[in-house]
Amino acid sequence: MIVIPAVDLREGRCVRLREGRDDARTVFSDDPVAMAERWAAAGAERLHVVDLDGAFDGAPRQTALIAKIVDAVRPVPVQAGGGLRDVAAVEAVLEAGVTWAVIGTQAAVDAAFLADVGRRFRDRLIVAADARGDRVAIRGWTEQGELTVVELGRRAREAGAGAVLYTDVSRDGTELGPNVAATGALARAAR
Repeated sequence: MIVIPAVDLREGRCVRLREGRDDARTVFSDDPVAMAERWAAAGAERLHVVDLDGAFDGAPRQTALIAKIVDAVRPVPVQAGGGLRDVAAVEAVLEAGVTWAVIGTQAAVDAAFLADVGRRFRDRLIVAADARGDRVAIRGWTEQGELTVVELGRRAREAGAGAVLYTDVSRDGTELGPNVAATGALARAAR
């Protein structure tokens, strides 16, 4: 198992949202690059960067900042997502230097998109299975999707995605730890 520190970006700052709620925001740093460098210096094997502005707006907003983070922490690999809802957005974040592009909403609502990006990007693609209960949370976790997390895991496997990243939204930012039972169910489905 790899513990992957997250750097969540909102309005150019490093933040944490409690249960994905923007009104429950804690600012950790006005310098996300320095925060990422701290994680790298502490021995992080990988970083997870989320463009929350992109997740809420539906299109990437922090790609230039993500590129700065990638450059600052090299050779530590970075996975990044937030608002990657078309092929051009996935390509742009990969061109910014991230090792893996993380897609969530569009993977959950558009099976043809997931199949297309899975075919194009394979191991460089991570599908985010963000859940409220057993259903996928979409559009910056502001809406409940129709798809179950387990079904999204199956679709990700069939599309050839390199990995599935699970988040239990009700635990995110709460320090309650992982939802082991749900993680296990998803892992079995995505094998």
